[in-house]
This record gives sequence, structure tokens and C-alpha cells, in this order.
Amino acid sequence: MSIRNDAATKVGTGLHNVGTAIKAPESYGETKTQLYNVAVHGTLFLGLVGATKIYVVATLLSLSLNPAVLIAFLVSFTVYTHNKLTDLNEDAVNNPDRVAFIKPKKRLFIALSAGAYLLALFISFFGGIEAVLLTLFPGVSGVLYSESWLPVFEADRLKDIFLVNTSFVAASWAVPVAFLPLAFAGRAATTASLLVFGFFFIRTFIAGEVLNVRDAEGDRREGITTLPVLVGVKRTQLVLYGLDALSLCLIAGASMLGVFSPLHSLALIPAIVYSLCITTSLGTDGTLSHLEMVRDFEYFIMSLSLSVVVFFF
Repeated sequence: MSIRNDAATKVGTGLHNVGTAIKAPESYGETKTQLYNVAVHGTLFLGLVGATKIYVVATLLSLSLNPAVLIAFLVSFTVYTHNKLTDLNEDAVNNPDRVAFIKPKKRLFIALSAGAYLLALFISFFGGIEAVLLTLFPGVSGVLYSESWLPVFEADRLKDIFLVNTSFVAASWAVPVAFLPLAFAGRAATTASLLVFGFFFIRTFIAGEVLNVRDAEGDRREGITTLPVLVGVKRTQLVLYGLDALSLCLIAGASMLGVFSPLHSLALIPAIVYSLCITTSLGTDGTLSHLEMVRDFEYFIMSLSLSVVVFFF
């Protein structure tokens, strides 16, 4: 009897081990999904993108890295987390995975975003009043963009006003990205920093409209008018191609005027080529797997290309 029990136990153990082995790939997939959720839906990726933009600006303006990098990470995390929390209704259609990840943890994300912004403000005091104001700028802009406060318009949020929405977001990020590193370096704005502002305004505008293509269905249901909702995907792509061409013209002009070095200007081109590829890949329905992460990867391409120039030329 005991021999039979031992044999049964061994067989059961063996079957359990086989079952575990079979489930291992599923567990690995779940792990990857959780990491993606934390990085993208949890906004850590966008925080890193913000920090990378400051590195690019510091390199173009020949500045040493300073606390603006950390502030950009913290403020990006805060503002985009707040925007995701206010967009739960639209994202129930546009991005249900995000809603499933964020909604049960809403209080946690509110606390984390508030703490991150307070830390950013504390750090900004070491850069003077200009740094404090520039740190406040995207946060205040984010509230004005996402919250209902416009009773004089048919749309009660800036987010709901055609083209104002994307332009407002682009300016909200281009201003601190271009000028916060200068504030910590104790330097005044120059022609180069104004061109940097223009460049990042265009890049942020493009990124916003690319994501609007993805979000078109949910925006249409919520009554939000965006470029893809109004003119469709194909015409939106043509506009984005034109803005990428404008970015190339700005870079070429800055190089010819001696504002950017020719090598720095060349180093920015691969990221714009990558952006063109993303726009082309949108397709007729505007879908692209992991679009939010894929689209903003252009800033890592910029930083890598500029790093190659700095270290090898």
C-alpha cells in the first residue's frame, strides 16, 4: 500500500513539474506585461523621455548636465499621470489596458504624482526663480489642459478645442525643455535656445497628433475634435510629413547660421527619419502596437546620435 502511495506521489509530483514547465512561458509573458504596464501606463517611460530631452538640449547648447534632467523626469511623470487620470473615460475606448492598470491604483498614482512634483519644485529652488517658474509652467499648463474651466466656450477644456489642444501641449513642454537647463546654468536665452524651443515645439506637436490618430475613435465619442477626427488619417499623415520637413529645414538653417554645429545637426536627422517611418506605419486605421513607447523612442535616437558625436568627433 505504501509503495502504491509513493508511486502515486512521484507521478503527481512529476505531473506538477511538467505543468509548471508548461506554464513558465505564460508567467514570463505576464512578467513582460507587468513591466510594460509599469513603464508605459505607469508613466515612468515618459519621465525618462523628459530627462532625455534635457540631455539633447544640453548637448546642442554646450551645457553641462544639471538638475534640470531630474526635474524633467519628475515633472513629466506628474503631468502625464494627471492627464491619464483625467482621461479614463476616453481611454476606456482608446486604451482599455491602461485603464485596467491605472483605475484600481488611482489613489496611489495621485500620491506618487503629487510627491514627484513637490520634489521637483524643491530641487528647482536651487536654480533660482526662473527655474521655479519653468518647473511650475508644465504643471499649471497640464491642469489648464485637462480640467474643465472654460464656461465661455462650447468646449469646457482646452483639450477639447481643435488645434489649441495639441499646440498648448507642445508649448507647455517646449518652454521648460529649452530654457530650464539655461536657468540652472545661469545663462540667458539666445538664438540657439529659441531655435531649440521651435524644434521641440514641432517634435511635440507631431507626437501629439500621432497619438491622436490612435485615439480618434474615443475622441470622436467624447466630442473632442482633433486633426485625425476632422480630416482623417491620410490627411493627418500629410500634415505630419510637412512638419517633419519643417524640422529638417530648421536644423539646416541653424547649421548654416552657425547656431548648431554641422555634426550636431546631422546627428538629429536619424530621429526625424525614424519619425517619418512611424507616421507611415500608422496605416488607414491608425493602429500601431505600443504606439506611445514607439513614437517617443525618437528622443533616445537623438541622444545616442549626439553622444556619438560628442565622444568620437
